[in-house]
Amino acid sequence: NLLQCQLTSKNWYEASVELLYSKVPTLQNEFRFRFVRTIFNSSTLGNCLKEINLSDLLTTPKEGRFWDEHNLISALIQYCPNLRVLISHSFWFQISVAVAQGYLTRLQVLPRPSRSDSLERYLYTVQLFKPTLTCLEVLDCEQSYGVDLNDL
Repeated sequence: NLLQCQLTSKNWYEASVELLYSKVPTLQNEFRFRFVRTIFNSSTLGNCLKEINLSDLLTTPKEGRFWDEHNLISALIQYCPNLRVLISHSFWFQISVAVAQGYLTRLQVLPRPSRSDSLERYLYTVQLFKPTLTCLEVLDCEQSYGVDLNDL
C-alpha cells in the first residue's frame, strides 16, 4: 500500500508520494473538504497532482448550473500547477479566468463539453489552452469523437 510506504522512511515517502497523489479518481463527498485542505497545506502534494476526475464532485442546484460547494476547482487552479488532465462538468468561465491569470499552464486535456454547455465558452477555453492541449473531444448531436491534436 502506497500510504504505508510513506510512513516507512523519508526516501520511501518521496518515492511513494508522487505515485499516490499524481492521479486522483472521483472523490466521495466526505473527502472533498479534506482533499482541498490537504493540497492547501502541502504544496508538495498539490505539485504532484497530474490528473483528477471531478465529474461527480460538482452538484447541480435547481437552476441547472453547476457549483462547487468546497471550492475544489479554485484550489486545483491555485495549488496544482502541474495538472494535465481534468475530467469534469461545466466550469468554462472559471477555467478561462485561471489561464488568463497564469494558472493551469500545463493542462493538456480538457473535459468534453456536455450537451448543455455553451459551445462558445467551450471553444474560447480551447483557444486559451491551444499551446498545451494534446487531445480534444468534439461532439455532435449523436456521438463524440476523440481527436488527438498531434494528428491535426
